[in-house]
Amino acid sequence: MRELILSFAVRGKLFAEHARAYANGDIADDLPCALPHGWRWIRLSDLGQIRGGKTPSTQRTDYWNGSVPWITPKDMKQLRLSDSQDHVTNRALEDGLALIPPGSLLVVVRSGILRRTVPVAINDVETTINQDLKALVFADRELAPYVQLLIRGFEAFILERLTKVGTTVESIQFDAFVSQPFPLPPKDEQARIVARVDELMRLCDALEEKGRLEAEQHARLLSSLLGTLTNSATPEELAANWQRVAEHFDLLLDRPEAVDAVEQTVIQLAIRGSLVPQDQREEPAWKSAERLNCENSVGVRQKRRAKNASSPDGGDELGPLPAGWARIPLGTVVNVLNGRAYSKSELLDAGPTPVLRVGNLFTSRHWYYSDLELDAEKYCEPGDLLYAWSASFGPVIWSGPRAIFHYHIWKLQPVCKSDFNIDFFYLFLLGKTAEIKAAGHGVAMTHMTKEKMEAIAVPYPPLAEQGRIVARVKELRSLCATLRQRLQGQQAKQSRLAEALVEQALAG
Repeated sequence: MRELILSFAVRGKLFAEHARAYANGDIADDLPCALPHGWRWIRLSDLGQIRGGKTPSTQRTDYWNGSVPWITPKDMKQLRLSDSQDHVTNRALEDGLALIPPGSLLVVVRSGILRRTVPVAINDVETTINQDLKALVFADRELAPYVQLLIRGFEAFILERLTKVGTTVESIQFDAFVSQPFPLPPKDEQARIVARVDELMRLCDALEEKGRLEAEQHARLLSSLLGTLTNSATPEELAANWQRVAEHFDLLLDRPEAVDAVEQTVIQLAIRGSLVPQDQREEPAWKSAERLNCENSVGVRQKRRAKNASSPDGGDELGPLPAGWARIPLGTVVNVLNGRAYSKSELLDAGPTPVLRVGNLFTSRHWYYSDLELDAEKYCEPGDLLYAWSASFGPVIWSGPRAIFHYHIWKLQPVCKSDFNIDFFYLFLLGKTAEIKAAGHGVAMTHMTKEKMEAIAVPYPPLAEQGRIVARVKELRSLCATLRQRLQGQQAKQSRLAEALVEQALAG
């Protein structure tokens, strides 16, 4: 909507009297639009003086931390500027740094941000700029608000026709930019257009704020209702709470992020034992724990106190567990195996063995290779359960090639495969990852220690129940994926329709 308003404004289509008042119907290759009656073509270079900037020597301490604003692309986040993050002294001005008078137009001409937008601002105070900006110092300062609007309205044209791609950043072809013909209305109409655009932008802001508040209210409502599910103390209470949620599915699940929240709730219900019924005929989990020699598990301790060790007491945030379950440290179920740290000289662009890094777990990041021969435990095979524990956190059941796994990945090797359902433990770690990351350490990059990982309390159901839980979760996650895809498709369709309407309106 904002793009449409700006585009209409600078093409003379914002007011009804211009609906059919065009002087020429055809647009030349070098002209961005047809020209309304009473308007004229201008070049930015005709409106005033173009000034550049520079970076004073950073070795001269007497050039810096003064009182004069020194504006760079990082400051160009508002339409009006009265200050900057960095400041220079009058001594820096004496070294050839130009002063830009108030009421000038500042334009970013070199920056990676030019891939998406053309930042433009009016300075309200006397300032300086660096070499990535240009300033248009107007002969008539009253032109500044409209010319700023002009550049914003023709942003797509400028990005497509008047920028060039560099090796590291994009840049505006400045000579072509300042000599490009743009349409300029009479002065009194400029003021009317600027005022009308300001009014419409305030309406857009109000709509955006309304949408933001609605989204926040929706998220709070969804969180509250889903919270009642995970806090249900009995299957009967869960069924009643689920019925209340189900009655409002059409209102609650109207956006992909809501489906994400439901999917997380499904996983939490699964690892709390609330998703499928228990079968008292199945072997209780403490027997599996005994085979794992899990002497520290809650279930085994209770077995010593009572013959039925199937209802462990509390002890962590999961609360009481269902009949037949135990709670055991992760390190008694799996061996947490470290990967290998590599120096840059050991990583090859080609070689016999892929090196699996965290980026390769979750994205299509570039693969590296190694020609080293390592112990078998340093390799991961298809079907292995892996866990990234640095920066990006999370579990993966590896489905790629045999690879050497990096130091920031653990391989969770089951102690006893016959008592281990890899899909259940994957679900548990998936639902636990936010807490695992929160328990990590580090400032720039969060890490988890192996000792903390091994000590994590795992809710351990009977093996047959693990299989039923996994099957039910897969079914529900598949439904979530289908619903999410449909919602995303609807959003994409709406977006394409909006773009088509804008294009049609601009072409009309």
